[in-house]
Amino acid sequence: MISRTINDKQILCKTETDLSVYLLVVFLTISPALSFLSSYGISTIISYVLIALLLYTPLIIGLVTRKIELNKTCVLLFIAIFVYVLICSKKLTAFEDVYLSETNGVFSRILTFTSSIFGLLFFGIKFSPTSFKKGIKIASYINVIISFFRFILVTIRGNEFLTYGYDMNFGYTLLFPLLCFLSLYAIERKKTYLIISLISFFFILFFGSRGPILCVVIYSFLLFFFVILKRITPAKRALIIFLAALLVFIGVIFFLLVVPLLDLSSLPRSLRYILSTGYFTSSTDSGRRIIVDDLSPYLYNIPLFGYGLLADQGFLGIGKYSHNILLEMWITFGPILSISFIFLILLLTFKVLFNKHIDITFKVYFIALWSFSFGRLIVSNSFWYETYFWCLIAFGLCIISKKNSNEKFKQKEFRI
Repeated sequence: MISRTINDKQILCKTETDLSVYLLVVFLTISPALSFLSSYGISTIISYVLIALLLYTPLIIGLVTRKIELNKTCVLLFIAIFVYVLICSKKLTAFEDVYLSETNGVFSRILTFTSSIFGLLFFGIKFSPTSFKKGIKIASYINVIISFFRFILVTIRGNEFLTYGYDMNFGYTLLFPLLCFLSLYAIERKKTYLIISLISFFFILFFGSRGPILCVVIYSFLLFFFVILKRITPAKRALIIFLAALLVFIGVIFFLLVVPLLDLSSLPRSLRYILSTGYFTSSTDSGRRIIVDDLSPYLYNIPLFGYGLLADQGFLGIGKYSHNILLEMWITFGPILSISFIFLILLLTFKVLFNKHIDITFKVYFIALWSFSFGRLIVSNSFWYETYFWCLIAFGLCIISKKNSNEKFKQKEFRI
């Protein structure tokens, strides 16, 4: 009887793990996959049928049968934001053209069921470190394959890469798998993950935009100071700091003395901009300063609770968003809510990074999500559209709960 009970619990635990892994993999891959297939004429109806069958039917079955569990705070936050989006889209008639836009509107970019705020649901699932790492690993492999397959086809067709010299979507689609494989390498020390990361970074450097490069730099910095330095000997710590300082010194010398002698005209756009005038200057900021100037009249006499959903596009034009999360939140929510929201996100970040009881797997992937989200949103995109931003919030809320502390999951040893 006891043996049978133990076996039943093991089977139930395996079922829970398999379902949570499945949902994580499908959520992270279905949007890039459908985006890729849409270029071959797949209809919207078929897309929604696939979403319902592959994603939401298993989610509902898992919740009803209690094989998965959602963090209650994530669910309540999702409902509150969902209602806020619906109210704004119905009541703020001044921005109706933005909300109904087929490319940047509410139903095309926010209430999509596969991205944006729906990350609060699927990253709000209570994972074990093992199941989360397994799901991320599978999804990363799939997204890398989708990215490179798309790269080959687009290059053959001669679209973005040949016309503009870069493809922003390609760079960001490949970025999160890159950060995930770097995280896997940090945890498991397998060279395969490092090789995939380096190859992905090479393609982003030559065919993506500058934003992903900034995200990788932020990720490396956070991983180094909050994970690696705390788990190595003082001698290795001193050696790594010395090598990092030496690398920075060599980079400065190269930038000041060598770059002026080079012909940069044949280099990819991102490399040419970074090497010629730095990361962002007046000549390479892609119109970001003009955006700030155009929004300035609306910043000073802002209503107490802001102008509402996608207000920056209402002022600038459809598709012309703030390109800065702080500026966008200020315009959207006003001074009180925006400051409160940002404070809570920083508090969540602090509680994860400085909590010694958080499993190392969770902490490393939280850093990956944080680096992607803020590395991108500080210079590009809208936080309403950025799926990984909402995933970050949900994931952080889940892993600071007591059930995901080291009281339940043993801390893994980190070696370098």
